[in-house]
Amino acid sequence: MRAIRGTCGIISKIAGNLGCGYLTVRRYLNKPGWEDVRERYMYEIESMCDLAECTLVKAMKSDDLRTASSTARWWLEKKRRQEYGQKSEVDITPKPPNIDVNTNVPIDALDLPLETRRTILAAMRERKRKMLAAAEEAQRPRERRL
Repeated sequence: MRAIRGTCGIISKIAGNLGCGYLTVRRYLNKPGWEDVRERYMYEIESMCDLAECTLVKAMKSDDLRTASSTARWWLEKKRRQEYGQKSEVDITPKPPNIDVNTNVPIDALDLPLETRRTILAAMRERKRKMLAAAEEAQRPRERRL
């Protein structure tokens, strides 16, 4: 228990006081039957938290207005988050995906089976053939039908 006092709950300091390793201290703190040691360790940690809070309160009572106000603002953001914490709004409205249909992707990059690639390429050739035929048809002068 004496090895814990004055360590601020820092396990490596406790291990140094005992002359053992970090993991050994962790194991003993979690060991059944060592509740009194674990309680002393928690007390040490809580004492440090109390000290930190006292330091913050002193800073808020400081004559230096800049220190006092920035400390008070930090305190309120942490201790009273609902009222003073930084709020961020998140838009969860579903949006359509931004898809550029003119993007060219090399067919090899798709990692598809060979037969699937052949089918895709054949469909692309057929589409191109139909587009060219439609363009040629549009270029021909129209005949008058009687």
